[in-house]
Amino acid sequence: MKKKLILFFLSLLLISLASESVFATEEYFTFEIGSILSEETNLLGVSQIGYFKTKNNNFLHIFWGSLIDVHEERTSYIFGEFGFNKKFLNYPLYLDLSLGIGRVDLTSDYLSTVNMFTESISLGYKNYYISFRHMSNGGKVLGNRGENLGRNTITIGIRI
Repeated sequence: MKKKLILFFLSLLLISLASESVFATEEYFTFEIGSILSEETNLLGVSQIGYFKTKNNNFLHIFWGSLIDVHEERTSYIFGEFGFNKKFLNYPLYLDLSLGIGRVDLTSDYLSTVNMFTESISLGYKNYYISFRHMSNGGKVLGNRGENLGRNTITIGIRI
């Protein structure tokens, strides 16, 4: 319990410092829909909304979403991620790379623990983008009981 409280307060501190000082230039709300990359593809299997704050080539993205896993109800998750943005052709085209940490509501063989990591790569044009994301627990890093299969998603999104 003590480790969870420390992790929680460190996360809040990091997000607070980042949002007040480092990432204080542009703000967006994000919306994404897409699919889990698996044998049973559902085009609306993943949906998420978020808050995106950027300065220069760095960004902070906090998002809440849900996906269809093996349960009768959708699995909810929340993540915070830091990333790097590379602009091409004087802005209209860009590439985002990010790493994050978060929590998952319902667990399964794919998402076997509540503590998760995420990595993503997105290719965008103006306010529209396509994103590939991997979510998994990273083994025993966050006190998890072992590796899981993880989930790969592909989504299309918009920044407003």
